[in-house]
Amino acid sequence: VPGIDFYQFWAVDKAQEISGHQVRNPYKEQVKYRAVLAYHAEHSSDTRLKKVSAFRKTLDLCATPLFYSLFALFPRDYSSAISIYQVIQIASFLISLIILGILYKERKSSFLILALVLLLFYRPLQSELRVVNVNTLQLAATTLLILFAEYICRANRRILAGNILLMCGLAFITLVKPNLVPVTLMLAMHVQARHGTRTFLISIISYVVSCGLLFLFTSHFFSSWTIWLDWYNFLIGSDNTKLFYPVSQGNYAPVLLLAEHLNISKSMATASFSGGLLLTVLCALVIQQARDGFSKQQFFQSVLSPLQNPNLAVAIGIIVMLTLSPLVWFHYYVLSLLPALWLIAGKQAGVFGAILGATSLLLTGNIIFPLLSQLFGWSLSIPLGVAGGLIPLWLGVIIVLSRK
Repeated sequence: VPGIDFYQFWAVDKAQEISGHQVRNPYKEQVKYRAVLAYHAEHSSDTRLKKVSAFRKTLDLCATPLFYSLFALFPRDYSSAISIYQVIQIASFLISLIILGILYKERKSSFLILALVLLLFYRPLQSELRVVNVNTLQLAATTLLILFAEYICRANRRILAGNILLMCGLAFITLVKPNLVPVTLMLAMHVQARHGTRTFLISIISYVVSCGLLFLFTSHFFSSWTIWLDWYNFLIGSDNTKLFYPVSQGNYAPVLLLAEHLNISKSMATASFSGGLLLTVLCALVIQQARDGFSKQQFFQSVLSPLQNPNLAVAIGIIVMLTLSPLVWFHYYVLSLLPALWLIAGKQAGVFGAILGATSLLLTGNIIFPLLSQLFGWSLSIPLGVAGGLIPLWLGVIIVLSRK
């Protein structure tokens, strides 16, 4: 059924409105929310609402309070709301590709053709548009932040004010959906590397203030000072494995796949990936320093120096997020387009980097494995193929780090 994710996004504020605000806390009253929504759908003439409500027998309201408060902006009529949002989805994706074309000094027509090809063949994007999720909006927001960071670097004026705005934007996207925390951390390190400690510290203060204001806003929206704590307790609480939905439900998290295939604990799989990522970065930095002779001071400078490039910072953040997150639905791989297209068009890693980026697109897009299965009759694991698309991306990052 199309729109099964959007239905839950739209439902929280609308259930409150329909019930006369008799239901308030989505993390404690999910059964009540479902009852209100089912009653509303039953007495509605909206066919699309009836279908999605019948399909969604239970609700999984695990997004942040800020996330749900933003969807209060959409109309109460479900069909109108989802139609508006689908237009925003497509527009966000196209805007992202146009901005990337500008960043990489490519013709806009080339990236528009690429956008059409991706819409037709890139299956995580098709999944995203089918369930109507928020990854194209995250893609657009992250792309805009890269563009803004690039502008601050090139303009070389109003640097402090620009970075304060940048960190406020990062605070917003992080509290909307915290899976972008690694991207936020890497862009914060970019500010330190490019603009120095003073600008970094003031920007961090602006980040904290922005978070505080957003906490106040959402607490007022839900009439609860504990709404964020309720969200955390519902999502994780004392069980840090709650987010490990099974692969059979579409969770293509590399950590989960490694744990299942090697029969090891999820914490061990997470530690293995974390260690592997860190070790390869250290190797790249050692290779970089070996060219000019080792210097302790230069080595520590080389850790931050590559992050002066916001594209590299975001690429690392996205790859780390997708690699280490306990929950990576198939449509989350839409975000891997950013590092892949950067390797292809950004020319930072040369021809080999472009090949790695294209390979990643074919793997994460679930194009190569189904094709091989049809041609040779091989039995291949689709989740492993999709998650394996992160490997060429990380190799491309390591090439860039070793060349800096």
